[in-house]
Amino acid sequence: MTTTTKSPTIDAAAQASIGAAARELHLPTVRTESARTKPLVVVPGSAHGVALLNTAMMQRLIGFLNDQLPTPTPPPPPGCADAGKGTPFSLTGPAGSTVEAESVGAGSDAMVFLHEKGMKGMCGFAAYAGWLANTKHVRAILLDFRGYGGTDCPAADPAATAPWRLTAAAVSWARVSGAHSVTLVGASAGGGDALVATSQITPTVNAVIDLSGDNGDGADMTKAARSLAMPTLYSVAPNDSLCPVSTMRALLAATPHGNGKLTLQSKSPGAHGWDLLPDGTGGWSALAQTIGSWVVGDRSVP
Repeated sequence: MTTTTKSPTIDAAAQASIGAAARELHLPTVRTESARTKPLVVVPGSAHGVALLNTAMMQRLIGFLNDQLPTPTPPPPPGCADAGKGTPFSLTGPAGSTVEAESVGAGSDAMVFLHEKGMKGMCGFAAYAGWLANTKHVRAILLDFRGYGGTDCPAADPAATAPWRLTAAAVSWARVSGAHSVTLVGASAGGGDALVATSQITPTVNAVIDLSGDNGDGADMTKAARSLAMPTLYSVAPNDSLCPVSTMRALLAATPHGNGKLTLQSKSPGAHGWDLLPDGTGGWSALAQTIGSWVVGDRSVP
């Protein structure tokens, strides 16, 4: 007997799987009145609704279909896909906070990246950190600040988990993990955070690099710059609308004599923050190369 009925729309792959299952198990099928006919499987017996799932024939059918379905792709691990071979981990931060972080590479020289504001969080530095770790054989540490990624800061007062405090936790982790020197690299608001963190962390870090560091987090960057007794590199594009060259010149002037350098990135005249690092052709800019040299102790450039 042929029965005609209506059924929900199913895609071609599901239609083929059901048809194959019916043929394999020698079950009769019926057709719908839709222009795109779809097989419906008739299970012998009088079971109705969910009771169908308990029939031996339906169990065989479900097992057959499961065997035909592709193995689902597992979700990506936490962390940043662009970082390549990074290892996600969690830091215990101040005021009961848990900081999402990622470590790339290994070595006695380490760099901690302080991200910009925006949706990317630490992942905005991930591709560059992975390249730098592989080419310079250093350890790169990425972390997400309060409000980003999986970082959890239960304290009501944001000051208790300010970026510099979370950065201090990452620096401590780097040293415990074998780093003999640590360089902070911050972009945009993260650049200002890097200056503040450098002025607060003890023992002090070995160098700090500020890429278009504005005061997006309300940091008093000038006060921080006055205390920088280590090599400090400032970099900005000449037409940066978010961080004027005059801001960076003022920071350089506040930095103790001989410790600061300023580079103007004329090849990327309007770039800001970590956008100064790519060279526009799929590679990395001269500034990106310079940062790599600074991290391993060669600060003769620029």
